[in-house]
Amino acid sequence: MNDTMSDLEARLAELFAAQAGALDVPSRDHPDLGHLRPARRLGHPRGRYVLVAAALVTTMVLSAVWLVSARSGPATVDAAGPDPDAGEAEAPLAPPPVADRFHVETKQVSLTADALTIDVGDRTFGTAATPIEVRSDPGTRNEYTTLELTWREHDVEMRLYAYFASDGRDWWSNEIRTYDGNAQGEWIYYTGEFFRSPLGTAFAGDLDVTGTDHGVTGRLRLPNLRLQAFLPPAACAAPIGPYALEAAYDVLDVRLDASGFGTTVTLLDTATCLPVPDPDDFVYDWTIDDGAVATVTPDGPRADLAPVRPGTTTLLVIARDPLTGAVLAEVAVPVTVE
Repeated sequence: MNDTMSDLEARLAELFAAQAGALDVPSRDHPDLGHLRPARRLGHPRGRYVLVAAALVTTMVLSAVWLVSARSGPATVDAAGPDPDAGEAEAPLAPPPVADRFHVETKQVSLTADALTIDVGDRTFGTAATPIEVRSDPGTRNEYTTLELTWREHDVEMRLYAYFASDGRDWWSNEIRTYDGNAQGEWIYYTGEFFRSPLGTAFAGDLDVTGTDHGVTGRLRLPNLRLQAFLPPAACAAPIGPYALEAAYDVLDVRLDASGFGTTVTLLDTATCLPVPDPDDFVYDWTIDDGAVATVTPDGPRADLAPVRPGTTTLLVIARDPLTGAVLAEVAVPVTVE
């Protein structure tokens, strides 16, 4: 009987050790227990059963506590990512889903914030609206541009327009406007000077402004805002020569009933990423792949596009040296006529 109990105790001890090893219990500093006397060993076999049962209950309690903690406790994610020197570990519990930040971007302006909200009366407009039409007036590089957002919400059209200026050193906005939430939308103006930052850098902070116009008050909020106007041209990110050609629009969408559509290109000096001093001194070749879809009438770095029939084609612009005719840079722009 004693041998049988010894075997049982040994197997249970191995089982409990394996279960304890599988538990991911945080390590702790334990007090010095040297002043305590060891428990007296019970000689009767029933005493061994008591010890085994107590150990089993303790293990079950610890397991239950660990499981409850793992399921109900707060989950954390290391923003820096896993330690490359650490060994393989179990994947952490996923945190609750977090709504995406509000982000819009054009070739000229990038805006990211925790949310976009416009309070007008008892209604709130903002990031719940999708989709949002996003545009910028190309304006003049490092002098003037815009960010223009248009969407439908609460069965009305809403708009947010911001106007940006630069003196070549700083950039800022001196006017923001939103629609007032009425079916026949009228502008609410938010005036002042906003976002002043050195050219080539982003503004970071909160925007919370109020404007009143024609008896209607609006409140525009962009918390945790990161905004940059006059973005550097993508053509300068990885230049392949001393010049790059940037189109005003990445894609040209033209309505068939439009009488014409004007567009421009800018010849850049990739060493400075600034426009060449005298762009009209260069030669520009404008061609359309499919003249049955649209035609182009060039005027130096500018051109008018006339739709012919629905379809898609490509506009190709080449800048040449005026003396040698050598190709300096080129850009292709997709064209869609609807």
